[in-house]
Amino acid sequence: MKSKLSYLLLLFFVIAPSTLSAQTFAHGRSSSYVWSRDETVLRKLDQWQDLKFGMIIHYGLYSELGIVESWSICSEEED
Repeated sequence: MKSKLSYLLLLFFVIAPSTLSAQTFAHGRSSSYVWSRDETVLRKLDQWQDLKFGMIIHYGLYSELGIVESWSICSEEED
């Protein structure tokens, strides 16, 4: 039991400093969206928006592959 406790404490003291130092490298949160100034990025963004493509992927713990739960276009009961 003592070796298990000492192992957990050692693990904690090795991991804890690395997680605390990782938070210092995060950038601040902007109050509004910051547009890119790179011309290539802006050109590609304009081309992408002209394609009129949109997709929403909604996936959660309740999801089961191959089973339509609700809001389906075609009912599973219809023949």
